Amino acid sequence: MTQLIEGVVQSLWTKQKTSKAGNPFTLHYANVDGTEVCLGFRNEENIEKGESVSLNVEEKFGELQVVSGKSTHGSSGAVNTTIPKSGDQSAKLGRDSRGYQSAFPVPKNTKDISICRQSSLNRAIELVQAFPSSFLGKDDDYEYLPSSEEITEAVISLAYEFTDFVTGHREEKAAEEIQKVQAQYQKGD
Repeated sequence: MTQLIEGVVQSLWTKQKTSKAGNPFTLHYANVDGTEVCLGFRNEENIEKGESVSLNVEEKFGELQVVSGKSTHGSSGAVNTTIPKSGDQSAKLGRDSRGYQSAFPVPKNTKDISICRQSSLNRAIELVQAFPSSFLGKDDDYEYLPSSEEITEAVISLAYEFTDFVTGHREEKAAEEIQKVQAQYQKGD
């Protein structure tokens, strides 16, 4: 019978065991608020000490084991709900439904930002192609043919807007502007 274990990971460790055939193998374990849970051959959930987790487990071979793919928070079996400390970039890391670490807002010098930019560029191209007159202008008297520079500028401008939104940088920029205005206002007092 499956049960849900929720709590904070107190510690992580491994145990070396031997199969019936005599082959050695390693199992990963976590202590979740005093409850020992076997994570399996690999720590596929990428659980770390200090994280708050929700794990679906069932009793097998005399111990509680994580049931892969049957978590209430996605297929990873774990969700990072650690409260980030301000200014700590690593604390902003979360877990997606597959257990991969992700960050929001997306750090600027990462592979993820390249993927976001590429995707934003593709969406911008599709949008300009679908609605060219909305982005490139049109004269009522005659059909206007924009130059390649105008088309490129429209696409790149849209792509930057999409990237800022998707990566969370738009909100960061807005927060920075608010802080600047507040600082100027406080200097004026």
